[in-house]
Order: sequence, then structure tokens, then C-alpha cells
Amino acid sequence: MCYLEKYRVIFLELWSFPTAPWDDCKNELSSSMRKIPSSKNLTKNAGRGVSSLSEKRERWPKRYRYHSALCFPRINHEAEMEETVSQLMISKFGRVINLEALQTLSVNTTLEELKIKKLRKELSNVKEMKMWEEKIAQVRWELMMKTKEHTKKLHQMNDLCIEKQQLDSRLNTLQNQQGNAFQGPRKADTEARARVTELIQVQAERIQALKEEIALLRERWSPPAPIHHPQENE
Repeated sequence: MCYLEKYRVIFLELWSFPTAPWDDCKNELSSSMRKIPSSKNLTKNAGRGVSSLSEKRERWPKRYRYHSALCFPRINHEAEMEETVSQLMISKFGRVINLEALQTLSVNTTLEELKIKKLRKELSNVKEMKMWEEKIAQVRWELMMKTKEHTKKLHQMNDLCIEKQQLDSRLNTLQNQQGNAFQGPRKADTEARARVTELIQVQAERIQALKEEIALLRERWSPPAPIHHPQENE
């Protein structure tokens, strides 16, 4: 771009730029002039900066010496403490060890021991529960068998009682018939009556034996008292 063409473009840009009133331009110019510091203020600020820098340069060696005087004894003290700790480790463990790693290892070991104890306790609980379940199943089976036997004995006793009643009724009928038909008892009737009486006696003895056996079974295998569950009542 040639020299004239360059100025022509600048002129067109300025011509197309919107113009503002003169009062606004004057106000903006005065406000911007107020923001510019004067040469007097600049000189004061520069003097203050130079004086502060000189003061800092004077104070820095003193502070450095004070800091060094504090740091060197601390470093020496830390070195002495580390040496003492190393000697104690060698005297106790035979070598220098890492305390942080040892502490982490001890914590992990304790945690693993607790986990192992927990697993052992769970296994023992499972074994004990299984043992008690087997015992409960065995007792239930024995109780069921004894209950069946008890029920069977009761049915037998009931049948014997019915048979005894039938024999008593038959004996009474025979006695009435014989008493009405004959004045004196016959030998055959006497024998029949004796046989019936003996049969009744045998049946009575069997009934008594069954009663005693049932009473003994009741004493041995009395059913447990029912367990009260509050939730079922609700």
C-alpha cells in the first residue's frame, strides 16, 4: 500500500467515526487529565520507594543472620536426635528400621488378626447351630414316635374296654336266661360262665397294664409347654 493510499484509508475511518458533542469531549478530557499524576507526586512516590528499598537492604543482613542463628542449632539438634534414635534402634532391634512402615505393618497385622478371629467365631457358631439343629430334629423324631406309640396304646385300651362291655352284656344275658329257664345250674353253663369270667378278668388285667404303661409314657414324654409369642397374639 502506498503512502497516499494509507492516509486515504485513515481519513475514511475518521470520517465514518461518529462525532460527539463538544461538551462531552471536554468533560472526558478533563477527567482523564485529573487521573494523570503530577510530576511532584511522581517525585514523592519515587523517593518513598527508594527509601523503602534502602531500609530493606539494611534490614536483610540482620534478618539473615538472625534466621541462620535460629536454623543452625535446630539442624544440629535434629541431627543429634536422629543419631540417638538410630542408636536406640540398633540396640533394640539390631538395625535401623522404618518406624512408619513398622506402625503400618502393626496396624495391618492387628486388623488381619481380628478378621481371622471373626472368621473362626463364625465357623464355630455355624457348627454349634448345626449341632443343635440335629439334636432338635432327633428329639422331634423321638417325640413323634412316642406319640404314635401312645396313640396306638390308647386305641388298644379302647378296643379292650369295648370288648369287656360286650362280654359283660353277654354274661348278664346268659345269666338271666339261665335263671329263668332252670332252677339249678347246669355243669356246662357253669363252665361257660367260668370261662367268660376268666376272660373278663384277663381283659381287665390287660387294660390295667395298658393304663400303667400309658401313665409311664406320659411321665417320660410329656409334651413341652407351648411357647408364648407376642407377635402371634397381635
